[in-house]
Amino acid sequence: MAAIGAGLWGSWANRTRRVRNDGPELTGYARFREAMEKPRPGA
Repeated sequence: MAAIGAGLWGSWANRTRRVRNDGPELTGYARFREAMEKPRPGA
C-alpha cells in the first residue's frame, strides 16, 4: 500500500514541477546572486 502511494505521489509531484516552469524564478535568483557577490563601494 505504501509503495502504491509513493508511486502516485512521485508521478504527481513530477507532473506539477513541469507545469510550474521555474525559468523566470531561477533567472531572478541568478541576478540576485550576482548582485550580492559584487563588492560594495566603500565596504
